[in-house]
Amino acid sequence: MIIEKPIALSLADADAVIKAAREKGVKVCANHQNRFNKSVQKIREALDEGRFGRMFYGTAHIRWCRDRHYYDQAKWRGTWEQDGGALMNQCIHNIDLLRWMMGDEVDEVVGMTDQLNHPYLEAEDLGIALVKFKSGAYGIIEGTTDIYPKNLEETLYLFGEKGTVKAGGQSVNRIEEWRFSDTLDDPEAVKNQFAENPPNVYGFGHTPLYADMIGAIENDREPYVNGEAGRRALELVLAIYKSAAEGKAVRLPLKECSTMDFYGRFQEVLKEGAVLKGGSMRKKYIVHESSYIDDNVEIGEGTKIWHFCHIQSGARIGKNCSLGQNVNVSNNVIIGDSCKIQNNVSLYEGVVLEDGVFCGPSCVFTNDLTPRAEYPKGHENYKKTLIKKGASIGANATIVCGHTVGKYAMVAAGAVVTKDVPDYALVAGVPAKVVGQIDARGNLMRNES
Repeated sequence: MIIEKPIALSLADADAVIKAAREKGVKVCANHQNRFNKSVQKIREALDEGRFGRMFYGTAHIRWCRDRHYYDQAKWRGTWEQDGGALMNQCIHNIDLLRWMMGDEVDEVVGMTDQLNHPYLEAEDLGIALVKFKSGAYGIIEGTTDIYPKNLEETLYLFGEKGTVKAGGQSVNRIEEWRFSDTLDDPEAVKNQFAENPPNVYGFGHTPLYADMIGAIENDREPYVNGEAGRRALELVLAIYKSAAEGKAVRLPLKECSTMDFYGRFQEVLKEGAVLKGGSMRKKYIVHESSYIDDNVEIGEGTKIWHFCHIQSGARIGKNCSLGQNVNVSNNVIIGDSCKIQNNVSLYEGVVLEDGVFCGPSCVFTNDLTPRAEYPKGHENYKKTLIKKGASIGANATIVCGHTVGKYAMVAAGAVVTKDVPDYALVAGVPAKVVGQIDARGNLMRNES
């Protein structure tokens, strides 16, 4: 099985592919065809022979152009769910080469990414990173699709104690510098012998990659670029994304990471509810494109509103909240900072959530004790419901309107609250009764059931 780069968009999916292939006896090859370039093979040969001595650092530069026409050809391009940005799509080949040449084992990564010239994309068009390898050597990565007016170069530099090499061209298909202290070969002869002039950036590496895969199957050996190699390239790009998003160095190995972890990173939501994609420094809050935000809504920085939500006029949502799929926030509802509202929850007018409130899936709030379709009472007659700081409402619980759920109280799944709940109380049942005391972390302090 030959998988086009990247091998996956999450480490979990990459691990699943590798595991399943191993269990079924299937060969997996990651399609990093540049490893088969004549120039790259010659450099790897020198590296394996120890001609560089101790490696100091290497750099990978991908300076390409991708315009609106390119992205319009396929809707998946530049999306977090199906592609990633410049680093994951265009630059991963050279990132793979850098990690492979520098010994594969990475200690930590510092990265910065931005979206400077493609406001119609979800992901980055510029990435810059500093990589520290476990060997003590360093790597520098610069990748972009912002170059005007066409592709400029893809280059790989390697600097060692006794050797300096530069591979260049559109896709590292030529050796442009070849300097070794051992003087075993003539630099100009090497440059001429190992130069290729492919018609495009894809090069000539696919044919030998396919031949190697056939050989791996016929001789029951690992492919030259196996699934683990593809995973390492993926991991390094994800580490750059993670570092850029968190604003700090990230140590490897990564445990779990996916491109979807960075969904919305370059989005700025306008007052009218439209979504504009821009640079990371302008980030405010995230709204999935399937959700609808009315006018006259306040949403705090860092809040994420996921699929099929509706936020109605007059609602106020604090900072760093998370609203799951199919959440309705009615007129004039107030939600504090750092609240988490799970799927299929409706917060009707009159509900107030203080900071740090958790609402489990499909929990129910009411605002009218005696509702009639024929005789609506109007919003001025809705009953108020207050959920105090840090309280948790379990899945499918019902909070009858006009009551208060106390600070750090916990309402069990399926309970029906018909009266006020004290601070730190655990309530359960229909109607809900106090069955224990609970602390701010959710630990049961006293069982009264």
